[in-house]
Amino acid sequence: MIALESRIMQQDTQLDLIRDELVKAMRLAEQGKHRQSVDVCLRSMKTAAQKSLPLPEGFVAALLTRMGLSMAAQSEVEQAVEHYRLAEGVLLRRKDSVYQVRERYEVVLYTTDDDLRLLLADIYQALGAAFEMRQEPDRAITYFRQAFKIADSMQNPGLAWRALHAIAQNYQARSLWTDLRETANDLLQLNSRDPQPSREIIARRFLAQTFGKMSALQEMLTELTRIVEIGRNSGHPDLQYDERALARAQQALATRASEPGSAIVPAQSAQTSVVEIEGVRSTRTMEIAAARVGTGALRSTPTPLAATQVPTDLIHTISLETENEKGAQDAVFVLHTRHLEHAANLFRWFHPSVLTLNIPSLRQLPHSGINIPSQGHLRVEWSLSDLKPNALLNASILTEAQVEKMEAANRESQRLTVYLEGKDGKFGKRKRILLPDKFEPCLLDWRGVTGIVRYLRRVYLGERERLSVQEAHHLLTLLQLQTNDGFLATGLQQEMGIIHRMVGDLNAAMQCFRDEIALNIGKDGIPGSHTSQSLRQMGLIHMQRDEDDLALDALGVALAINPNSFDSLTAMGTLVKDPAEALRHLGRAWRIRKEDSSWAEVIKTAAARLNRTPEQIEQAVGIVAVQIDLSARFDFDAAALTRLGIL
Repeated sequence: MIALESRIMQQDTQLDLIRDELVKAMRLAEQGKHRQSVDVCLRSMKTAAQKSLPLPEGFVAALLTRMGLSMAAQSEVEQAVEHYRLAEGVLLRRKDSVYQVRERYEVVLYTTDDDLRLLLADIYQALGAAFEMRQEPDRAITYFRQAFKIADSMQNPGLAWRALHAIAQNYQARSLWTDLRETANDLLQLNSRDPQPSREIIARRFLAQTFGKMSALQEMLTELTRIVEIGRNSGHPDLQYDERALARAQQALATRASEPGSAIVPAQSAQTSVVEIEGVRSTRTMEIAAARVGTGALRSTPTPLAATQVPTDLIHTISLETENEKGAQDAVFVLHTRHLEHAANLFRWFHPSVLTLNIPSLRQLPHSGINIPSQGHLRVEWSLSDLKPNALLNASILTEAQVEKMEAANRESQRLTVYLEGKDGKFGKRKRILLPDKFEPCLLDWRGVTGIVRYLRRVYLGERERLSVQEAHHLLTLLQLQTNDGFLATGLQQEMGIIHRMVGDLNAAMQCFRDEIALNIGKDGIPGSHTSQSLRQMGLIHMQRDEDDLALDALGVALAINPNSFDSLTAMGTLVKDPAEALRHLGRAWRIRKEDSSWAEVIKTAAARLNRTPEQIEQAVGIVAVQIDLSARFDFDAAALTRLGIL
């Protein structure tokens, strides 16, 4: 009898040790070390088999589920589903599943009296997420509902909320607004059992979006008002974004009420409003809601591959004005397009780049193969550098008189106003689309010096990777002449920083990038879209110095400002240690510019960091890439600006 009791105590001790291994596996997964987490789970079952230690079925199911979650995080979806199925079968005591587990892992299972339904709810939640990754949304909904049913029956509001929230995100991604409205109401009802302000805000955001899509502006306004009230009372971190959404909704409702013949129509964003304008221009003006940070965690709809194609005639002409739609003095560019809807999406996903060149100075430089205008004072070039580098969309030639007027307006307003203009449909009226927050704050280089320096830099480099000290001194002198004259412009300090970095003066480069960003911080405390490259350059310098935390800060802010920056995405994808996060960044970069000449080296670097072969990384990136939504945002960390020495 004593020997039997001793054997039982020994088994309990060994089982506790294996339980500790499961806890270790969970902690490794939290750190993004998913491969090590799987190895720990496998080692646990191997140890049990070697010691002839029976394992409770709930413990084996937990190990299988943990392995499946780590596999899913590494985009090994089929293997994950297989492990979830085995775990489900073990809990439901299916003979075939128990037999497979015994054969594969050589462990002996025994049944306990423990209530394992909550673990089963976790498995169904994981299965739902896996089928979403496989783009089978209806099957995903089935499993999310099973998870909710179990959690609700056991009066576990946390697990029940998680399942319902996943269902709501599924409906949101598929634009099933009626189903989303019903699920949002279910979320509110569930939250009433254990009230939490953040959950109520999430549920009401779903409702507000639904009402916006269904053109029920008054109902949307009611929900947004309630969201802001809750946010103010609870100190919710996203309050400023909710307040902006409320202000836009109030403006849209007021516009519809005051303008004769106006209409609010459902569009891609709940905050997108279309207003009839009867006036001299006889156009309609639509404002694309400024894409802001803080929504990166939301599940979203994949962007079609064809959506990122750029027609050769995307922008066919550009006109200039010195007064915006509100009658205020402003430097206004109107980009005319024959592909209005397509162009609107491209300019919403990718920040348009503007480069000014002084024509008289440019004509004095070597310009083999470059068509330089003989007339005009300033040339303004437009491009979408992240999507198509070195590809010119169009350019405008300004006279000296035009430069003088537009410069005065730009320096007074600290911004540029940019419209897309085209017909809404084959026989529709001409319509203008405002691109908000793209060039504010922004001071264009009306002398065109930055463009001249960039052109010279390319000429000097040729086939080389670095500038000589003499060449760098010449370029810096040209830029410093402008700053000494007091003509600060957006991009000036950034260009100086790039030149300093190319000759190895990293401290001077860092200071230039910090000055560029600080100069271009808007009223909301967020740097302008054009500062993304300066932040990326800072991130690269910190990576070069092995300062990974600061590099993550810099690249994180860069992506919050410009989420589709190919260069920032590839840098982040080769920096982060979590394989799943790395694949999300690389997948997004692949969707934007997979033909880039640097892509092979990016994959090679990521493979070495993640301990995989380049072929494995390439395959995983291709799978993730088709699920990417280019409109999804990354969170903005305001404190990072202080850590980086900018504020």
